[in-house]
Amino acid sequence: MVTRGLQVMMVFHSEDPSWKIVHRHMQTAFPLVDGQNLSRSSGSRDVMDINLTEVVELTRQLIRIDTSNPPGNEAPAMRHLGAYLSQWGIDVEYVEVEPGRPNLFARLRGAGNSGHLAFSGHMDVVPPGNVPWDHDPFAADLVGTRIVGRGATDMKGGVAAMAVALTTLARAGFRPAADVILAVSVGEEVLGPGARHMVATRALAGSRYLVVGEPTALNVCIAQKGATRWNVTAHGVAAHASTPHLGASAVRYAAKAVLALEACPYPFTPHALLGEPTVTITNLQSASAFNVVPDICTFTAVVRTVPGMDPVELDRWTRTVLTDLAQETGGRIRAETEFRAGIPAVETQPDHPLVAAVVGAVTAATTRTPASRSLSAVLAILR
Repeated sequence: MVTRGLQVMMVFHSEDPSWKIVHRHMQTAFPLVDGQNLSRSSGSRDVMDINLTEVVELTRQLIRIDTSNPPGNEAPAMRHLGAYLSQWGIDVEYVEVEPGRPNLFARLRGAGNSGHLAFSGHMDVVPPGNVPWDHDPFAADLVGTRIVGRGATDMKGGVAAMAVALTTLARAGFRPAADVILAVSVGEEVLGPGARHMVATRALAGSRYLVVGEPTALNVCIAQKGATRWNVTAHGVAAHASTPHLGASAVRYAAKAVLALEACPYPFTPHALLGEPTVTITNLQSASAFNVVPDICTFTAVVRTVPGMDPVELDRWTRTVLTDLAQETGGRIRAETEFRAGIPAVETQPDHPLVAAVVGAVTAATTRTPASRSLSAVLAILR
């Protein structure tokens, strides 16, 4: 995934006997850092071979360490990855985010103090679910040319590939003009405490480029929707279900609110890749008995935004809709609205030279030209 400004120098081709690090399409596209390109300054081959077996084995080792989130418990897997990296002279640092949940930072030191190239991934995985698997989700069985296991794609395979690429550079004596960093976070699947900690502590200060190694089917993702959400609690008046006119149903209010928010004319400009924003209502719950007019109902409203949409303005629109509906009940319904997040949409312009570098590298490694997509579109394709 390409977000904000980034450039890619590591592209992996799983159909080749060896995966490769492609440099040649980066030479002219990379801005100079301290007078040098981020590629090797002298004596460089255009392509370095990566040991595919090493990538596969590291992926399988990480899968076998259960990091299902909740609860996460990523520390054992982070330590395992750190041990692999440090044996090749990579500087490794662990930063505790929550007990038993450290972020990992691996750094191939370069000559400069800024302009760093950062690769990012996460160590947690979603739980395997209640439906039995054909294979143990944490055994990492090899089935033909596939690794079967929770996190093989999202995203321990990607983390392993980036880690092996980093050690390959180190073993080859690669000396970048600025640091090459691998940042692995905890908790991405639930609320993202690891990434939030990185931002709050400016852990990647000095970095100019960021590559997020989420699965994209080797398409180049240059845009992602934002997310703004509200937790809404409706307070009504309880009554026996045989005399509903004596009460004020919080569920009925919530049902009207759902339709009103889905139809709310939030201002936006359609995006070429992301299209239009979406409104989704989730977690609608009421605790009343079957024979009681419910006096409380909660739900979550989520707006997935496109670039240009202002979370503060969205909050104003949402509160206006909910307040107007409550006033229609003559004050018998009271709505509490809690604004929970305002994460803006992000994009890199498709004509940015770094995007051209990524496309060129993928084309060189796979002999096909990748599409420039949004992350949402790629997830739809992968599913």
